[in-house]
Order: sequence, then C-alpha cells, then structure tokens
Amino acid sequence: GSGCQRGALRSCVFPRKSPYQRLSRRMLDISGDRGVLKDVIREGAGELVTPDAAVLVKYSGYLEHMDKPFASNCFRKTPRLMKLGE
Repeated sequence: GSGCQRGALRSCVFPRKSPYQRLSRRMLDISGDRGVLKDVIREGAGELVTPDAAVLVKYSGYLEHMDKPFASNCFRKTPRLMKLGE
C-alpha cells in the first residue's frame, strides 16, 4: 500500500509529522550527524565578534519529539553571558 484509497476522489493518508520534525527540516546541522541542530530565530545586531568573544544569548534547548524545552532562558529578564567556542 501506498496509503491511498480508490474512489470518486482519491484519498491519501500520510503519517503526520511531529512539530519537531517540521521544525528540524529548516535547522542547520552543527554536529554533522543531525544530533545537534540550530535554528537562528533572529540574527544579532552590530559588528561581527571575534571567535573568543563573550556574548549575550537567549536560548531554548529541545529534545527530539518534545514540545517543551529541557533548558531555556527565554523567560528571564537578562540573557546569559556565554563565551564563544566553549
């Protein structure tokens, strides 16, 4: 079976994709094996920073097939200071 039924109008049933599967299609694979995916929601502003700079970030981390993040600082008043490359 193709998942389609015969009739006056051809009706096909396809498995529904999870919200994660839909989002992951547009994400950048940063680990090379699709184990870690990145989605930039809004680019930063200003000049480019050096590879060892400290930057302020807001983030949410999700596990596959989960709708709620396992880690996030998006609802805090201040972003997290992180050093690039670490």
